[in-house]
Amino acid sequence: MATQKMSQNLKPRNLGQPVKTEVVKSCKVQQNASFGPVAK
Repeated sequence: MATQKMSQNLKPRNLGQPVKTEVVKSCKVQQNASFGPVAK
């Protein structure tokens, strides 16, 4: 949910795609971390 807000703040017209990819990447990393053995 915080990542979604961040993506809204980081929404430059010319860098829409790269920023989106970065957000998705960090989202996936967070998911892996929360589901991994080192959750906390």
